Amino acid sequence: MVVMHMAGVPSWQIKSGFDGPLTLALYVRDAAGLGRYASAQPDLPPLQPSVAVQPVGVDLGEAIRQWERWWPRALAERSDDAAPFGPPRWPGLEDLPVLQALVEQHFEDFTRWSRQVQLAEQARAENGSLGLVHFVNSYEGTLGRPLRPFSLNLREVPVEGSAGWVLEPGVVVVSSALLDDERSLEAFLRPVIDSLA
Repeated sequence: MVVMHMAGVPSWQIKSGFDGPLTLALYVRDAAGLGRYASAQPDLPPLQPSVAVQPVGVDLGEAIRQWERWWPRALAERSDDAAPFGPPRWPGLEDLPVLQALVEQHFEDFTRWSRQVQLAEQARAENGSLGLVHFVNSYEGTLGRPLRPFSLNLREVPVEGSAGWVLEPGVVVVSSALLDDERSLEAFLRPVIDSLA
C-alpha cells in the first residue's frame, strides 16, 4: 500500500506492506528453533500465527551463527531493490551454506504460511489508509508551517504483540498488530515523523 499526500507535487509519502524477506528470516529462525539462541538487533518476537519448530538436519551452532549474519543483511535490504528471492537463487545467502539449506527446507511451508498472512494485510489495505493521511496532514497545523517533503517506509512483519522498531530515520519495522491499532501506531510514528517533517 502507498499513501501519498499531493499538493501539486508529492510532499510526503508513506509506504506500507508485508515484508517477505524479513518475514522469511523470522520464519526460518522460528521453524528451526534458533530464536532461543540467536542474538540479533532488533530482537523481534516470534511470528504470529506461530510456527511449529521442526528438527534441523544441520549443525545448530553453525545455523545460529549464519542466521545472525543474515539478519542484518535482511534488515538492510530495500524491498524495491531486492533481487527475486527463491530457488534456485538465494541472494544474500551465497556465503551461508548451512542457512541456505535451512531456507530451502522451509521455503515451501513458508510460502503457504505467508499467503494466509498476506490475505490479512490485503484486507487492511482495502479498508483504507489507516488514517495516516489525516494524521500526517494535521502536522501542518501543529507545526505552523508546511511539512518538509519526506518518505517513510513501514515494513510489516507478523510478529507477536503491538510494537515497532526504528531502523533508520525513514525506515521502521512494525508488527501487524501495531498497524491494526491506529492510536498506538500514531503514538509510535509521532517522533519518527517529527524528525522527518
